[in-house]
Amino acid sequence: MLHTWPEESYLKIDLLTCVKREKSQIEAEINEIFEAKSVKVFNIEKPIGLISK
Repeated sequence: MLHTWPEESYLKIDLLTCVKREKSQIEAEINEIFEAKSVKVFNIEKPIGLISK
């Protein structure tokens, strides 16, 4: 999933994969929510304006 907040120049990309211990996509999503290292936030002030136009 790709989330953007143009007014704040933030872009958030979620990379979600299922591993063998996860039986389903929903289980993978729940694990992602509670696993802090899976969240990455990038501040790309200049490029976001060009992307959103």
